[in-house]
Amino acid sequence: MAAAAAQAIAGVVRVFVQRRSDLRGQVQRDLGGWLVLALEFEIAADVLRTAAAPSWHEIGQLATSVVLRTVLNYFLQRDIEQQRGAPPTDGASRSAARVTP
Repeated sequence: MAAAAAQAIAGVVRVFVQRRSDLRGQVQRDLGGWLVLALEFEIAADVLRTAAAPSWHEIGQLATSVVLRTVLNYFLQRDIEQQRGAPPTDGASRSAARVTP
């Protein structure tokens, strides 16, 4: 994450110095991709940590954490795909996109 933050800061500086607003979307997509990857690693780490000595309390915390991080990951990934111009990955968004003029 430190490398991703450094890359994003360098990208923001480049946007301001070169006065190119078209690079802003690329910086956002790159940082978003790193965040998606980090969330996946966090979920895996929590699962492994809980698997060592699970109690019902820890399993409940894990379930809550996994649900929250999965929801965050889903919406972040959807936003990244929308910025790239890719079609939405879920059926509800596709049908809404057809209805919306």
